[in-house]
Amino acid sequence: MFKEAVFTRYLTYFLGALTTAVNIFLLTYFLEVNEFAVWGISMSLVYLISQVGQLTYVQYIDKYFPNISIDKMKIKIYQFIKTIIIFSPVWYCLLLLLNSLNYFDKFYIENINILFLLISSLCVLESCIEVVSKFMLASRNTKNFDVKELLIIKIFRVALFYFLLVTGYSIYHLLFVSILIRGLFLIFILKTNEPKIFTIIKNILSANILNENFENFKYTFYAFLIKVLQTSFLNLIFLIFSNFSSSDTIATYSIGIIIVNNLRPIVSSFTSLLTPSISEKANKNESPTLFLRNSAFLISFISGFFILGILIFIEFKGLYSRLFIQYDQSFYDIVCLAVLSSTINPIFQPAFNLIKFSNQEKNLFSKLSVNYFSLLVLSFLITNFQNSLIIIYILFELVNLFTTQYLYSKNFEKTYIYFWSKFYLLCASFLLIDILVFDLPLNYFTFFIVFIVYLELRKIFSSKHNFLELFDN
Repeated sequence: MFKEAVFTRYLTYFLGALTTAVNIFLLTYFLEVNEFAVWGISMSLVYLISQVGQLTYVQYIDKYFPNISIDKMKIKIYQFIKTIIIFSPVWYCLLLLLNSLNYFDKFYIENINILFLLISSLCVLESCIEVVSKFMLASRNTKNFDVKELLIIKIFRVALFYFLLVTGYSIYHLLFVSILIRGLFLIFILKTNEPKIFTIIKNILSANILNENFENFKYTFYAFLIKVLQTSFLNLIFLIFSNFSSSDTIATYSIGIIIVNNLRPIVSSFTSLLTPSISEKANKNESPTLFLRNSAFLISFISGFFILGILIFIEFKGLYSRLFIQYDQSFYDIVCLAVLSSTINPIFQPAFNLIKFSNQEKNLFSKLSVNYFSLLVLSFLITNFQNSLIIIYILFELVNLFTTQYLYSKNFEKTYIYFWSKFYLLCASFLLIDILVFDLPLNYFTFFIVFIVYLELRKIFSSKHNFLELFDN
């Protein structure tokens, strides 16, 4: 069952990554620079607000749903969705507040109130989908979710976006179509447990949001703040940075932000599937060092292919560079760094979640807050340096990685929990040297890379290291 879920998630997420790449290409090719900058700002706001709009529910589901009955899960899900919808006017008012501070003036946006309505509606849908996805994970039903997400949100969206962009429709239409697609997807997912749409609507409307809502708030509040700090850092410094930058610069960085926001969940596919098992281990007060080491190795090994993919993409940029003639060399550097930065969090997240689920959320929050605000200040000091936003974000994730190691050694077992893939380290080193030092021809290292991959595949399938036991959870 778990093996099928892992295979389905990676297959659908891989195909989804291809459709996302096509989507980004279509947007950068057909939209003018100023339009794409507005699209990038809108997507960052949607990502940021939708994380806050989940209202601690994702954290509650991650920790407590694996240990409760399916019937109680269903009651809670309808209650959560109704509460999220009720909060929707708050996000519209927040956008109005930003507008009153002249944040959007440089973009010369027409009908800005319609844009705000579209963004706030999309935020609510994204929050509901994320909450329902965690419910599907806790109920061990991710296969159905992943397939529908690929077909509806990924493939169907690309087809509609292509039609709209070719025929000259604006980003307002793109956002409206995104709302329709996500609304349709949410209904299809909820129909998995309740076939009748009328009954679904009735259950949401009749849900009692005053009864046992926001349970275990002490834990979920700190866990929620941790999630907000983790997911908001890059988008927040981008939104602040964009207030002092030209549309051209914003458009270039928008590509990096969109890549991180879309690629990190894909790289985290295996990590997310381990969450119920980690919750159960924390509930039993286990210290699963071998489990964490093996998961770190497998995740870093898989992540190496994402970095290798972008290295190959850049190696042959001469074949397609004329399509991005409006962007300079920093465009390619930002794309590479964005892909690299997306691979760091999934490696330490299993250990991070174990610490969080083991009543260490306050300690974790305090350490993360120091890192967050220290690097936020640093980002103001080095905004003039090329690629500074993505580099600061990479530093943010690396500090979190070492903090996780420190807290695990302090609270569980004094041992090293990261078993790194040499393939990942080789590709990451190659990418950094290629961007920050001097150009390296990838073909000189092809045989060495293939040899390392071969050795590590033998290690993974060897019974000696027990890597495949992770798939038995």
